[in-house]
Amino acid sequence: MESTGLDGAKFNFILLKIYAVLWGIACKSRKATQLFTNDCLQMMYPTMSSTVHQALYQKLCDQLQCGPVILATVILTQGEVPCPVGTKMLIWGDAETFHGLSDDEAEQTVIQQAFEVLKTGIAQRVKLERDEKRGVMQVWLTRWQGSDAIATAQQLLKSLSAPPSSPPSRLVIPLVTGQAPYLLSPAKPSLRNLQGGDAFIEELIA
Repeated sequence: MESTGLDGAKFNFILLKIYAVLWGIACKSRKATQLFTNDCLQMMYPTMSSTVHQALYQKLCDQLQCGPVILATVILTQGEVPCPVGTKMLIWGDAETFHGLSDDEAEQTVIQQAFEVLKTGIAQRVKLERDEKRGVMQVWLTRWQGSDAIATAQQLLKSLSAPPSSPPSRLVIPLVTGQAPYLLSPAKPSLRNLQGGDAFIEELIA
């Protein structure tokens, strides 16, 4: 008898479609961060405030006028770590940074890997293991560059400045190489370009 079970790719696709249809069900009062993987959907609540996000994306907009910028995002944590999921850091030029991971050793490791991403444009996942008594963080590095990146950053700022009653937009960071971050708006709730891959999705609430 032929099996009617769903394989991982089909199951992931169905999850993404359900997410798009149930746009308004996500948490309204807190900044929700979601991680889609081929196996599961997780929801976390990072502590970066909207004010910090606005400052970070404003800096991203400004710096993109001068050249490429790496956006480092904490996408997973386990155990005792210095910062929560959703924490972000900008890196550009000669190790110039904005915001941070609240841990000098972790930041130096991320900065070193960021140099390679700045050169190649190939996104990277950095796993930061502290010691046996402390936790693990995973940080995703993506290079933002050019007019499309500037437009996305400007849209992010606009979303964070929207009235609280407005439906929230979401930042989608595909966790695969060759796919740029983009904004998922209430008017266009299509999870495009994921191609069955993983994604870090953050709700943008002013």
